[in-house]
Amino acid sequence: MKLKYNDDTERYNDFHSGDVFKIKVNNNWKNVRIEIGSNWYVIDEDGFTCSCKKLEGCEIELV
Repeated sequence: MKLKYNDDTERYNDFHSGDVFKIKVNNNWKNVRIEIGSNWYVIDEDGFTCSCKKLEGCEIELV
């Protein structure tokens, strides 16, 4: 499954703020939580954050 924005629900993959999943970035899987501020973003266990818009299309896996 890929990270994709849904215009109808205004969410990424129908995730809600606080949902957790794995995302593959640069051939590495990261455990992340999705959040929303001024825009949707993910945060990993080390506190690193990244915009979902930048990660759109990356492979994801539900945990």
